[in-house]
Amino acid sequence: MKPPRENAEVGIPLAIVLWLVTCGIYGLVWQNKIFETTNTLLDEDRFSFWPWLGFSIITCGIYNFYVQYQLGEALNEALVKQGRPPNSSLAALSLVLSLFGLLVIVHAIEQAEINKLYGV
Repeated sequence: MKPPRENAEVGIPLAIVLWLVTCGIYGLVWQNKIFETTNTLLDEDRFSFWPWLGFSIITCGIYNFYVQYQLGEALNEALVKQGRPPNSSLAALSLVLSLFGLLVIVHAIEQAEINKLYGV
């Protein structure tokens, strides 16, 4: 089951501008939308915003690296579930870019995969 189109699709250029204008605060909103959309696409509650935020703060970001990798794997599952080919490098790319602090790029790539599911 897909979430409503208006709740799942995010215009990537606008999201990046909002991220920059809000000094990264919009990134938290965007991350939550990605979590919610992925959970809906998988029909399970695998990702949760507040525990992710808390554990990421406690572990100085290390937990976020793990979650970004898992999110890449989950989005591949969703792609396969919808009959689309998976992006075999998504999880590893998400991890590596996260390690270098390039979360805005990670979010953009993950959002692009979600937008594929909606034919955008």
